[in-house]
Amino acid sequence: MIRGAAGSGKTTTALLKLKSLIGFFASRRKRENDTSPIRVLVLTYNRTLRGYIEALTQQQASTFEGVNLEVETFGHWAKRALADPSILDDKVRENKILTLGSHLQLPSDFLLAETEYVLGRFLPADLGNYVSARRDGRGASPRMDKTQRQALLDDVITPYEVWKLGRNRVDWNDLAVQLAAQSKAGPYDVIIADESQDFSANQVRALIKQLSPVHCMTFVLDSVQRIYARGRSKRNRRDRDCD
Repeated sequence: MIRGAAGSGKTTTALLKLKSLIGFFASRRKRENDTSPIRVLVLTYNRTLRGYIEALTQQQASTFEGVNLEVETFGHWAKRALADPSILDDKVRENKILTLGSHLQLPSDFLLAETEYVLGRFLPADLGNYVSARRDGRGASPRMDKTQRQALLDDVITPYEVWKLGRNRVDWNDLAVQLAAQSKAGPYDVIIADESQDFSANQVRALIKQLSPVHCMTFVLDSVQRIYARGRSKRNRRDRDCD
């Protein structure tokens, strides 16, 4: 885990470390007479930095042969790994959630953010844990007691999941859930996840599922800056449900 403030060189440090990691796996392959490629995945949070990161990673990997290097955003990588499924339009998704939750008397932006948080943190079989789970970093308003949380599950999240299934569509969290259940893209020897404070728990699970038995995974994070609303507090990033 590489942690630091914005502009402190976290990403560059992680990518410079990549050269030694590839060297480690290259030496291991040689000792074991293993001719399989060294698989490396570097995830960045948006397309803007992808070119810079890709150039730097290519530079670090260029001195080694047999390296299969991928530089992607999580969304693009997940779609490709799952054969490009049809993703539900964001506006359609938001309108459906707001319609289902209109009677809960919650602010629209909060309703959308809390629904995304729940779906991103818990696997489908564990959604009921939301009712009693500790929730840090959100503030005290609006108040979400157990009754309100249960209502969100029963009246919004469950009907939304059924509605998606009936339309034969998936949203972005579904991609993470599917990849958390099975290795579709791996196994990777090295994964570097940039700005990982913005990854949901299910996205982290998805990456872990794609790792080879012997691996190195690096999380680059800024515990202050958050790019997306789904980012979790430092305490929640340590929760065992993210292991």
